[in-house]
Amino acid sequence: MATNDIFHAIPIIEELQRIAVTELSSSLGLKSVQIGDIFSMPTPGITNIVPGIWIQPMPATTNEFDELPRVMEQKYFFRFVYTRLIHTRENIIKKSMEDAELIMNTYTDKYMMPDITNLPSGTNILWTIVKSVEWRPPEDMYVQQIHADITAIAFNMEVVVKTRRAF
Repeated sequence: MATNDIFHAIPIIEELQRIAVTELSSSLGLKSVQIGDIFSMPTPGITNIVPGIWIQPMPATTNEFDELPRVMEQKYFFRFVYTRLIHTRENIIKKSMEDAELIMNTYTDKYMMPDITNLPSGTNILWTIVKSVEWRPPEDMYVQQIHADITAIAFNMEVVVKTRRAF
């Protein structure tokens, strides 16, 4: 059995999911906040889970020693995909920008994830930052092939963590 508890992808992604559920569900009318890849979702019934947010770890987690040999700085990267139905006579681009700003500003308000409680002692979220926004990501074409009235935007977030190895 491992004695180190230094990798924290699961509690971090669960906190990102919790933030979306508690902070964004009512304002965006979210029907789902999923951990996973939208490309792996079964296509029938997708309108039952849209508007929705999908969060997945990608492309990699980095782990660097900060203070040898114990303290490490880790960077976790997460991709968010937000999907929603397009309404008649709306400005799709403007509405996408408004929703993206609301989502990203909500996460920016939680930049140190102060409410996360399930990290081990000696582990701290230093910061989170939205690194890039994709206004027309590959997921947009995917959801439009499934249902012409759905659109998607994506953004990529970096979470920087300081953690310790056990000896």
